[in-house]
Amino acid sequence: MLEKGYVQLYTGNGKGKTTAALGLAFRASGAGLKSIMIQFMKGQHYSELDSAAGFSNIVIEQYGSSKFCSLNDSNFEEHYSLAKKGMKRAQ
Repeated sequence: MLEKGYVQLYTGNGKGKTTAALGLAFRASGAGLKSIMIQFMKGQHYSELDSAAGFSNIVIEQYGSSKFCSLNDSNFEEHYSLAKKGMKRAQ
């Protein structure tokens, strides 16, 4: 079994980040490994969460608000606080 974990980081605009991360998590699950996926910008429910719920060795944690955020947003502090919690968890 692996003695150390590996980190994959997906960033950028547009689609594909969650799908790519889940693809690797599903592959790892098939090999008997555990995965954790930490999301910083998503705080809402979406169908991929339902699919991953059937895998006991895949954990998805969301550290984001269900509301859209911009730097001028009145909820910016909420988003910033959630992102800090996510970073602390990732470390």
